[in-house]
Amino acid sequence: EIIVTGKLDIASRMIRMFSVEVGGVVAVARNPIDARYAVQNGAPRSLDLASKIGSEFLSAGGGGAGVKAALKVIDGEVVCTGTIRRVKLESRGGFDVGSINIESNIGDVTIDFINEYMTIEVNGERIATFPDLINIFRVDSGLPLNSAEVREGMKVMVGRASASNIILGGGLKHLEVYEPIERSLGKEVRKHVEQHLKKI
Repeated sequence: EIIVTGKLDIASRMIRMFSVEVGGVVAVARNPIDARYAVQNGAPRSLDLASKIGSEFLSAGGGGAGVKAALKVIDGEVVCTGTIRRVKLESRGGFDVGSINIESNIGDVTIDFINEYMTIEVNGERIATFPDLINIFRVDSGLPLNSAEVREGMKVMVGRASASNIILGGGLKHLEVYEPIERSLGKEVRKHVEQHLKKI
């Protein structure tokens, strides 16, 4: 059990280090906040949106049809379908960091991740950058796969939705939080985030 005080990025880094030391899973509670702060900096109504997305997926019967119906709620789209050809993953400072290569119906697709999916590139061209919503789904069931679940040989669908169509917490609107992501990926992220923020 530990107590950490300090700036968010420093406290977050300390918690991740602690998580690694104790085996990878910890429960974290932040300091009490008032309701006004939560409304201004959280993502109010995001659970309602998630419920609507799930309902549309189920109503369509799951699978590929369910994925398309769910993405339609947030004006998203299926980018491609294909087969996972290569997964590169390493653990760095409490994060799973790596890339996924997919042989798809539109060419070579690469998805970079730091726990969450961060970028999609199609034949070397960037088409989505976090906080855009990026997902990988199983073709058979339509269920989402997180980065730790993806395996070579899987048949998958890749979906995306613009950050301007989803509900973001206040923390994602601060450009400085993307600096460690850029360092880990070795790719530009903040430039793309700035473009998103102008639309939100």
